[in-house]
This record gives sequence, structure tokens and C-alpha cells, in this order.
Amino acid sequence: MTNYNDSLSNAMSQKNSQFRPEISYELNKKKINLWASANLDITDMKVNSFFNSQRYNFQNNFALPGYSLNLQYQFSDNKSLSIYNSADFSIPTAEQLTPFTDNLNPLITYQGNPNLKNRWQNSSYIYYSNYNILKNMNYYMSLSFNYYNNDVSNYSYYDDSGKQFSSYVNISGNKYVNLGGGFSKTFKWKQNKLILNPRFNMNYGYNRGFINTQQFTSETYSINPGFNLTYELKEKFTIKPSYSLGYNFSEYSNYSVGNVKTSNQILKMELTNYAFKSKLIFGNDFEYNTTSNIAPGFKRDFYFWNTSLGYSFFNKQLTAKVKVYDVLNQNQSVRRTITNTYFEDREDLILKRYVMFSLTMKLNKFAGKKTEVK
Repeated sequence: MTNYNDSLSNAMSQKNSQFRPEISYELNKKKINLWASANLDITDMKVNSFFNSQRYNFQNNFALPGYSLNLQYQFSDNKSLSIYNSADFSIPTAEQLTPFTDNLNPLITYQGNPNLKNRWQNSSYIYYSNYNILKNMNYYMSLSFNYYNNDVSNYSYYDDSGKQFSSYVNISGNKYVNLGGGFSKTFKWKQNKLILNPRFNMNYGYNRGFINTQQFTSETYSINPGFNLTYELKEKFTIKPSYSLGYNFSEYSNYSVGNVKTSNQILKMELTNYAFKSKLIFGNDFEYNTTSNIAPGFKRDFYFWNTSLGYSFFNKQLTAKVKVYDVLNQNQSVRRTITNTYFEDREDLILKRYVMFSLTMKLNKFAGKKTEVK
């Protein structure tokens, strides 16, 4: 038999009644496609909670407008531009709105804020792509932007004993930008094929928050270029070297840390050999992974090697394969995580060397007839 403890027990139930009328418009022309919609999110929120022998009832009604707009312009059959923009509101959670004080954790006390405003988000996205069939070449570029008004942020402070008290406040001006692109070019001659594939991705984030009642700002940057190369000699071998770099940098103002940075580099080589009319397949994946600016005590780099041997039979409908993961038994998960409010160096326990057997069936026949995939 157990005794009910008021100070360590709580209950909460939430009921949302929602009605969402929406109007949309669509236009399809030879070169222009337009889709637009507007909606009104009408919500009745009822929250009932019980904590420390006290009952808290919370009710609020929301009428939140939103819209989205998508425009696509087709320059030609292989060249297009897409523009997207949307805006909507989101309601804080019941835990963030309910005003009771949660003392279950002796080190930190939580309290909701019933005066929180609804968060407003505006998102924009631009995408351009071009594919040249005759030259076996294609490339794309994308740009996205997100802005938040009345974003919900943690607001905390510490007393003289070091105990933390945490609540929630609204803060505006957080924004995030992403820019990316890629290029691919294929060369073919006789039974040879070569594919070049450079790419890049960049991110920027601006975030405001509070630490011990003091407002701080953080600006995060990440740059992620990479390059893939594929060379194939038909029914002989395929080789795929690749390189990727991830560079992350953060600057903080009015914070205990001025700036934090880290970089990660991955050099990889995938090699596949074919024999006996491609029935016997021997594969090897080699990888070198290194991370900089990790705290002392962490291993910064490692080598990774997978190898496999497979054989196809029954007109290549079945493939039996044995694969050894992490032949060198060096696989690890060490990384530096940089967020808006902290950075962390950590190592996770992951599975190392093991062997896997598999049997794969190729389903490219239906009703006795061979299907073609175009």
C-alpha cells in the first residue's frame, strides 16, 4: 500500500476544440503555376490541473490567421524557379501557460506563464534548378529565411543556494537563414562513366534568450562544403571518393562564453568490384573522420572500414551477402554540439564491429512479366 503525497503528485488534462475554415486559389498556366491559401484557426483551449492540493483551471479562445503562397515559373522544360512564403501562429503548450509552481525537482523549480502570447512565424523559400539533358549537367540553388515574433524562451534565475527557478517569456527577433546549392556533371565514353558532384550548404542563426535574468544574444554560423566523384567501368568496378567539411562557429554577447568553434572533416572511399558477369560483388568502404576543438580526453579522429561479399543467382533475382561492419573496431561517436545557450563535447556508446548476413530478393516481375523502371 502506498500513501498519496500531495507535494510530489500532479495531474493535468487538456482539451482543444478546433475549427479551421480555409480558402484557396490555384492557377495553372504553361509557364506559371500559382497556389495560394488563407485560413483562420479558431481554437478553444481548456486546461485542468491539480498540484499540491490546489486546482488550476485555464481557458482561452484563439482566432489565429495564416496564409501560404507558392509560385512556380517554368523558364523551359528543364529550368524552373519556385518561390514560397507562409505565415502562421502557434499556441504555447499547456505546461508553459499553466501558472502552478512545480517543486518536484529539488534543484529547479518550474512555473508557467499564463500571459504568454502566441508565436508568429514567417517562412520564405526560393529554389532554382536547371537540368541540361544533352550535356548531362544539372545544378540547383536554394535560399530560405525564417523569422519568429513572440517566440517562447526560458527565463531563469538562481537564488543564493544555487537553486534554479525557471519560467517562460516571449521574445522577438529570432531568425534563421539557409543557403545551399549543388552541381552535377556526367561524362560518358565507351563503357566508362564519370560523375562530378560538388555541393555546399551554409546556415546562419540569430537567437535571443535569458540566462539568470540577463538577456543574451547568440549568432551561429555553419559552412558545409563537399565533393563527390564517381567513376564506373561497366561490370568491372565502381569507385566513389568523397570529401566533406563541417565548420561551425558561434558568437555570444552578454554571456559567460565569447565564442565557440569546431570543425569536422570526413574523407571517404567506396570501392565496388564485380566479377563473373557482375554475379560476384566485393565492396569496401573506407572512411577517415577527424574533429577539431574537442576537449582533452576525447579521441579526435578514427578510421572506419566496412567490407562485404555478395553473390547473385536465379538470374540476379536473389543476392546473398555477408558484410563486416567496422573491421578495424574503431568506430566512435565523438562530437561537439553548439546550441543557442550552450556547447557540449560528448561521446556516445555505439555499436562497433559486427557481422551481418542477408538475402535480398529483387522484385522486378509482376504477373510473370518483367517491369521496366524509367
